[in-house]
Amino acid sequence: MRYEESLVLTHQAGAFIRGSQALADGTIWGSSSRLLVEFLLEHYELYAHTSTLEGLLGDHPLWPHLSKILQDGAEFPLQPLSDEDRMTDLSFHMNRGNHKSLSKYASFIEPVILEDVDRGFALPLPIDILQNLPKPSVAPLGCHKQSILNDSGEIIPKYRLTHDQSFPGPSGLSVNLRVKKDELPPVMYSFALLRVIHFIVHTSSLFPSTKIYLCKVDLDATYRRYHISSSTCFESMTNFDGLLLVALQLTFGGSPCPGLWGIISESITDITNTLLQNPFWDHDLVFDPISESLYPPLNLPDSVIYHLEKDLAVSLPTNSLGYVDIIIDDSIGIIPDLGDNATWMRRAIPLAICTMTRPLDHNDVIPRKDIISMKKYQAVGRLEEEKKVLGWNINTRSLRISLPYDKFQDWSKDIRQLISAISYWNLSLAG
Repeated sequence: MRYEESLVLTHQAGAFIRGSQALADGTIWGSSSRLLVEFLLEHYELYAHTSTLEGLLGDHPLWPHLSKILQDGAEFPLQPLSDEDRMTDLSFHMNRGNHKSLSKYASFIEPVILEDVDRGFALPLPIDILQNLPKPSVAPLGCHKQSILNDSGEIIPKYRLTHDQSFPGPSGLSVNLRVKKDELPPVMYSFALLRVIHFIVHTSSLFPSTKIYLCKVDLDATYRRYHISSSTCFESMTNFDGLLLVALQLTFGGSPCPGLWGIISESITDITNTLLQNPFWDHDLVFDPISESLYPPLNLPDSVIYHLEKDLAVSLPTNSLGYVDIIIDDSIGIIPDLGDNATWMRRAIPLAICTMTRPLDHNDVIPRKDIISMKKYQAVGRLEEEKKVLGWNINTRSLRISLPYDKFQDWSKDIRQLISAISYWNLSLAG
């Protein structure tokens, strides 16, 4: 792989590298690289300017965190590491290399890394400047195979690049083990599945024999839409194919990332829920056009009876206008089919996302894609009475939750393999 060529894809940043005579002297690579990283971060602006968002979110409890991150990038709050330990760990990781899973799926991973460079998610640098970078840390790459829905709604394999920032060197202090957790914002929207189930049952009790729709919107390349500070960039490096890769966005493996991403996702969710309850929102006048690309709501057959709900152990407020929850990048909407509610919900989530983000601009230094993938949105965003949500099939009419068939097959296979392994182990001991 020729990463020197891929640098051209970062346009002005590439020109900066090639045109700077100062970079020919390796002793000053550290300060020059920091300037370059800050240049790239400055030119990858996804979200609306803080001056615009302050009028909307200035009183939100997360605004102090959000405004700082939008200006300076998200920072991992880390315990310091001594220079001696840092150099020992760097030497260990560079000699050890990446996890074996990366070699196993190498043919799938190379295009992923090239796309990361192309889209400004990572910056490749020569390995020989590692010692000159400010407070550098390197962690091994791995690959995780998973099943996802493609743009047509079909289940396909996906190979996700992981950045194992929990894997320690000789110091025993990986990046994740150095995180000062008490300085991270709390994740308010955890336990989403429980809340979704409670709201469905509660809505069913308020409006018996009324259809209850579920919808889902997930964002494209979620963590890659959130830039990190320059100091965190150099704490989030990997080594691949003879070059350093400096992460410029949140990593798939940094323990602070869910909480840091929640600052954005929870703000979007709160905007959505405020819209749903706002009688002054004219949803026929103010909406994101992408919401009009969905098919009409999908109803269950009339033969499916409405299940009689039971009383909840907790009290929930009366709400006929719907509710949206969030877990990482999955927004889940629940709304009873009353009046024009379906249109109301369909338009609320994309509008909240549109309000937070900046429109695409073909003059951008670094190319961007829409934060909502049109094809995937059309595949999974439709309002339905039965829908796959957070890995489970949820039927809002029969009030049933079940394991999807593909997961049933995968889990059954895992269980059989585990039983076979245990049986072999017992026979070996007996022998």
